[in-house]
Amino acid sequence: MDEYVRVIVFVCGPLMVLLLLVIVYICRREPTVAEFPEFKITITSVGAGEAFVSYHDQYGDSEFDAAIRKGSTFFKSQIFVQIPTEMQDAQVRTIVPRLADGLSKLGKEFVIFRYGELEPSPEKDQSAAIEQLRELEYEIQEAGETNGVERAKIIVKPGDHRKEPFSKVFDLMNQARNVRRKVEVLAQSKITRFENKKA
Repeated sequence: MDEYVRVIVFVCGPLMVLLLLVIVYICRREPTVAEFPEFKITITSVGAGEAFVSYHDQYGDSEFDAAIRKGSTFFKSQIFVQIPTEMQDAQVRTIVPRLADGLSKLGKEFVIFRYGELEPSPEKDQSAAIEQLRELEYEIQEAGETNGVERAKIIVKPGDHRKEPFSKVFDLMNQARNVRRKVEVLAQSKITRFENKKA
């Protein structure tokens, strides 16, 4: 009888735990393709928290940089999709609502946004942002220059920095780079709220 109990505890127990983990993993996986009569959207992960969203219709293909973060529940994720600043407004008016429909169909909490023009940020804000990023295990390297604006180079060190809200890290990284620019929210899900503001 004792041997029977040991078999259950040491053999069946771990197998049951493994089975439960597999079931949780399968349930956690989210669909990545949303198809509609006139267009298709695909989300492709390219690294930890990084992805791109592909949009296809009869006129061709477009790809958008995206960041994926933890959503409001274990089975949800948030995706932040960046629309290129140079995209024509006519295209934006067509594509953004379709991206929103596709991401909704995939069950994503989402924000679709684009950047405005760059402008320098106050030096005191840059120093404070660099200090906070270091506390979150980001590494700050030498300054560079983009479009005539001096910027700090941001390197990510291993660490649990993703526990911070994306919007907070986004603001800190822009301030550390010594730039501000308006973030225009073009569409967002009801749960994910990300206001238009200067970053």
